[in-house]
Amino acid sequence: MIHSLEVPVKIAPSISEADIVLTIKSQVKGKSKIASLAQSHQLPLHIINTSETSAINKFFKRWYRLADSDEEQENEAIREVERGCQQVISESRIIELSPRPTYQRRLQHRHAFDIGLNSMSVGNDPNRRVRIYPRS
Repeated sequence: MIHSLEVPVKIAPSISEADIVLTIKSQVKGKSKIASLAQSHQLPLHIINTSETSAINKFFKRWYRLADSDEEQENEAIREVERGCQQVISESRIIELSPRPTYQRRLQHRHAFDIGLNSMSVGNDPNRRVRIYPRS
C-alpha cells in the first residue's frame, strides 16, 4: 500500500512513538479515546473517511505533497509491478499489488506477461488490483 508511494511511513507500536494519529471518521464520534490520546500526547489528529487503501494513499499523497499527474501514477504503477515481479521470482509466491485504475492494471499485466509471469485482476473497483503468480 504505502510502499508504492515510496514515503517513509511506519506504523508506530505505541502512541508514545507516533508523530501523528491517523484514524477513520467513525472512530472519533463524541469524546473518543483516540482523540483524547492524541491530544494528551500533543499529536496532530488526522481523520479520513474510510480505511480503504485509496483513502490512506490519498492522505499520504497530500501529507507529503506528492504530485499526482497521470504520468507519475503510471510510473508508480510500473515501479510497483517491477518490485512485485522481483519478489514473486525471488520468493516463489503470489503477490498482490495496490488497487489501481483499469489502465494502470493493464500496464502491470503487460509487464508481468513480458517477463513470463502470470497475473490476474482480483477484487471489485475501487479496490481492484493485480495478483501476480510464479511461473508454472
